[in-house]
Amino acid sequence: MTSHRIRTATYPDIRPSLQTGDLFLAHGTADISEAIELAEGDCNWSHVGMIVRLADLIPAGHQVPSDLPDPLLFEATQMISDAERKQERTVRHLMHTNPDGQYSGPILVSLDDRIRADLALGQYSYFAVRALHVAPSPARITALQRFAYAIASARPRFPGIPWQMIADAYRGRFEDLPERGATWNPKGVNPPLATYFCAELVAHSYMRMGLLSRKHPPNGYIPKDFSGAGRLSLLDRAFHGPECWFDSF
Repeated sequence: MTSHRIRTATYPDIRPSLQTGDLFLAHGTADISEAIELAEGDCNWSHVGMIVRLADLIPAGHQVPSDLPDPLLFEATQMISDAERKQERTVRHLMHTNPDGQYSGPILVSLDDRIRADLALGQYSYFAVRALHVAPSPARITALQRFAYAIASARPRFPGIPWQMIADAYRGRFEDLPERGATWNPKGVNPPLATYFCAELVAHSYMRMGLLSRKHPPNGYIPKDFSGAGRLSLLDRAFHGPECWFDSF
C-alpha cells in the first residue's frame, strides 16, 4: 500500500459535481481492510461504491421525494451498527431488513451521512472520488433503476479472511468460473446474484449500465480495479477521471 497521501480537495468542493456512476473509494482502518489492501498489492483502497443521484432512481413521470437524501452511495456492506444507523438516512424502499431491523447487502445510503459516520467512528480515514465521463443515456439510467430494485434483497458476502475475495476475483478473471449459486451467461441477462462483495456490486452495476464488458463475471473485480492503479477498460467511450482525495467533511 502506498504510504503517503495528498488531499486534493474537500468534500464540499466535490459534492456539487457528483453524478451517477462516479466511483467512491475508501481506505479502511480495520485489520481486514489492511489485509485487503495488502492482498491487492500497491493499493490504498479496501472499499468501493458507486455514487447515485436520487433523481436517477425515480422513474420518469414521478416526482422526486423531498425527504430522501442526495447524493446517495450504492454499496455492498455488512450489518450497519446502531451508531452508524443513527447517523444515516436510508432509502427505505431499496433496503433489505432482517427480523432484528438491521440492514445488510446492497444498500443505498446518504453519501453525506456515510462519510460523517465513517470519520466519526474511525472506520475509514480517507476517501477518493473518480468522476465517470460518458455521454448521457436514458437507457443506462433505466437499466440502473431496474438492477437496483431487483437486488434489494441480496446479501453481502464477507469472507472470514480477505484472501477469499482475491481468490474469487482471480478465478472470475482468469478461469471464468461463475459466482457460487449463480449461472453466468455473458450474452444474456442474469438473475440477481445471491451475495456481493463491494467491487462485485460496482462491476455488476456497470455491466447492467452497458459500461463494462461481460467477458468476466462481476466477482472478477477487486477495489483496486476501480482505482487509479487499476486498468479498467470501459465501453461506450466512457472513462474515469483521476482520484480526487479528501479526508474531512
